[in-house]
Amino acid sequence: MSYSDVSRQTIIYAIVILSCSVGAHFGYSALYPQRVLLSKAENQLSIGKTAEASELCRQAADFGSKNIQFMFSFCDIAFRLNDDSLLDRCMDGLTDLNARLNTSSELTRAAGLFENAGRPEQAIMLLSAHSERVNKSPDLTFYLAELYKRTKRYYKAKTLYQQLLSDSSLGNRALFELAEMYSWQGELKKAEQLLLQLLTADDENRDARIILARVLTGQKRFEEAIEQYKKALKIKQ
Repeated sequence: MSYSDVSRQTIIYAIVILSCSVGAHFGYSALYPQRVLLSKAENQLSIGKTAEASELCRQAADFGSKNIQFMFSFCDIAFRLNDDSLLDRCMDGLTDLNARLNTSSELTRAAGLFENAGRPEQAIMLLSAHSERVNKSPDLTFYLAELYKRTKRYYKAKTLYQQLLSDSSLGNRALFELAEMYSWQGELKKAEQLLLQLLTADDENRDARIILARVLTGQKRFEEAIEQYKKALKIKQ
């Protein structure tokens, strides 16, 4: 029997499996083969060996994992490799582990991965599946509102931004987002009202003054628009 066609990656794979078996024999239960493979993939990627890193990632994914932190690490490498097949496995893995996302930071990270992969609808579905936790977190509520806004589901976005108006840390940001959406939709009077409300609380909000100037321009109130642009110029960025 000839072993000349056995690839280097196959040999590495065998070494990893045997190493994990040795570790398990001596009680090192934390040493999982997929983690070792992922660590090796990270090392290969760091020295520019993308093909080797991709293959090691695939081998790690073949083991499967119910650990969300492993999946986050796998997804991070998949994004850096810009490998579509690995990204698909990343997205599938996150979907499968949806129920194991227990904290706000985990939900934000998972939704961000979907969004970065160009799948905002899946990010929305993920957050919507955890509505109780989202409703208790102003940051998650704001993020979900942003996702609705980016996908042009303005009614849902407005509803969530309105829920945040009384929040001490996000109220002004939510007010700005609402005003901007009203201006996009041609509801200029409503946008103006909200922007003036925002500027009463935050007189140095340069973006709000610029949007207000555009809203006034849309109402053909040119002198007032010019005045707002001048005020915006005086505000340091």
